[in-house]
Amino acid sequence: MKPLPSMTFQEYARQIILPYTEKELEAKMRLDVVFDEYRKVSLNSCTKEKRGVGLRRKVSASTKIPGNWNDFLRDDTNKEELFHYMADEIVSHSFAPRNQV
Repeated sequence: MKPLPSMTFQEYARQIILPYTEKELEAKMRLDVVFDEYRKVSLNSCTKEKRGVGLRRKVSASTKIPGNWNDFLRDDTNKEELFHYMADEIVSHSFAPRNQV
């Protein structure tokens, strides 16, 4: 999900990710959140290498969202930090008691 109009990763979590998660939970009691990962020896990894390396940016609540989102996602470390940050935000959020994330 693209981060617009968010300015920071915290805003991205609170304006885009958490509302989306809450909406999905309206009709469900349980929601599993899964993040992707490219393994170093996969065909996807080889294809990804041909596209080039992305812009490295440390992910934290106050970090500004990079202007080129696709470049940001090309760096595996960025994605790993982003996924950990979003998972922490989702887990720490208070959903309805009947819901399980």
